[in-house]
Amino acid sequence: MLVTILILNSLWFAMGFNVFSLRHKIFAKLVVPREQRDTPVFEILAESGRFLGGFNFAFALCNILLLVNLATFP
Repeated sequence: MLVTILILNSLWFAMGFNVFSLRHKIFAKLVVPREQRDTPVFEILAESGRFLGGFNFAFALCNILLLVNLATFP
């Protein structure tokens, strides 16, 4: 059961990394209305998506490392 949860968590956080960090402009387009996309708020939100993507990458990596070294923890 724990292995399944760790695999699903790794996938979830990896998808979050993909959306927030690699495709940050698409993420910002989903959040900001079309009329306000030419304002500085759009660029700030897009760059903050990269910050969130970094957290998702760290959590995904932590889950993968825990999954690989699961025998270390009783």
